[in-house]
Amino acid sequence: MCFGTAVGVLSVAVVNVLTRRELLRLGLASAVALPLAGCTVGRKVTTVGRVAFTQPLRIPPLAQSNVDASGRPVFELTARTSLGGHGHDH
Repeated sequence: MCFGTAVGVLSVAVVNVLTRRELLRLGLASAVALPLAGCTVGRKVTTVGRVAFTQPLRIPPLAQSNVDASGRPVFELTARTSLGGHGHDH
């Protein structure tokens, strides 16, 4: 609870320190920087021919299921702690 109070007081203090001119400069700098930061938007990014996929994708077998009256498969699932792995050898 004290952390949230300290952050709120700090942000109010910072806002009170900025002059109108500094706030306008900050807004102008943001208006220029934000579009430049997104200059890669629309550029096609590809890793074809540059990345070797050496680990096969681990897809577990389909869990056992029952079919309900509508013909849909119904799975009985239980949440539990991970067994590890996740694509990395341990």
